[in-house]
Amino acid sequence: MWAAMRYRTSRAFRLLMKSGDYDVINDMKYCDIISDDISDDEGGLPQAPVKVYTRFPQIDPTTIASYSAREYPKVGVDYAKYSVLRVIPKLHKLAQSPIYMKPVCKRGTVLKRPQERPKSFAEVLRDPVHLEFFKRFMKFHKSETPVLFWKTVELLKRTESSSARQKKAQLILKKFFGRLAGGGVMLQCDSDIIEEIAKFNTVTTSMLVQAQVEVVKSMERHWAQRYFKTFPPPPMPSPKVSQVLQDKREGIGGIKTKLRRIWELFSEIMRRAARFIAYMKDPRMFERFRRYLKRVPQQELNKIAGGDASNPDVNKRLQQSFDCDVTKMVCGRKVTLDYLADDLIFWVEADRWVQGNHPC
Repeated sequence: MWAAMRYRTSRAFRLLMKSGDYDVINDMKYCDIISDDISDDEGGLPQAPVKVYTRFPQIDPTTIASYSAREYPKVGVDYAKYSVLRVIPKLHKLAQSPIYMKPVCKRGTVLKRPQERPKSFAEVLRDPVHLEFFKRFMKFHKSETPVLFWKTVELLKRTESSSARQKKAQLILKKFFGRLAGGGVMLQCDSDIIEEIAKFNTVTTSMLVQAQVEVVKSMERHWAQRYFKTFPPPPMPSPKVSQVLQDKREGIGGIKTKLRRIWELFSEIMRRAARFIAYMKDPRMFERFRRYLKRVPQQELNKIAGGDASNPDVNKRLQQSFDCDVTKMVCGRKVTLDYLADDLIFWVEADRWVQGNHPC
């Protein structure tokens, strides 16, 4: 009640102020509450609306269990009767080739995609045409950042001024290793140098060159074979064509082939001789080889007699052969097999003398 009376008093005071009759009342103590609310016809204050809070109705657990017990597809329903709508893409979109397969118009020049498959990934980076289409291939797969980084570092290496090179290095650091670039994540390289560069505020050209090498290895490992598969496989030469090529090689480069074979044979002889000398310096190998040479004449006699020496007939023929030395033709020369072990000892002693060593 008192609040309603105070509100009506303040409302009457405002009406008097608007009418300009200041003699009636000029003291503010009669109006200590001024409100802009609109009262009803009786001068009472409007009641504030009651706030209503809505809540979702609680569901019985048994009802929830019945809902979850349903299985799809439902048993006993013939789904073949229902038609299924399928979105079929337009034929012209299916016929379109990817962007990296189309010709490129660059600076007024039309670049056609090479038909031959590159031999290596280094050829892709060296050839400007292959590099352009490889960049489009990476862009099609949303992974062109490594190629852009490699190309930017190549331009950095060609900069002659040291101050300009340092400025470009800082721009590269901000563009490829900054916070917006994910700290080098877009380079798709898990090398340690990438993580280290992302932590630095300044970077040198040598560090970027090292990072470039690691990025190239990563691209070759993950993307080279995928790019090579976009080219048709190389045709296999027919047997007739391969025979013709072989005949041409033998006719044109016959002399070179003969010289190459001679040098290969000579180098093989030298390798075997060096291996034999190395083995003869080992006392154990030397003794084993000397014993083997001691048994060579006996083995040759067994071949001459045509049997085993334990046989009496064979032993008799061997006794007849002991009176003369056992010889054999080797490379057109007559070699006495009984002297092979002594020749080995003589060669070893002569080799020691040449080298300045004396026998023990």
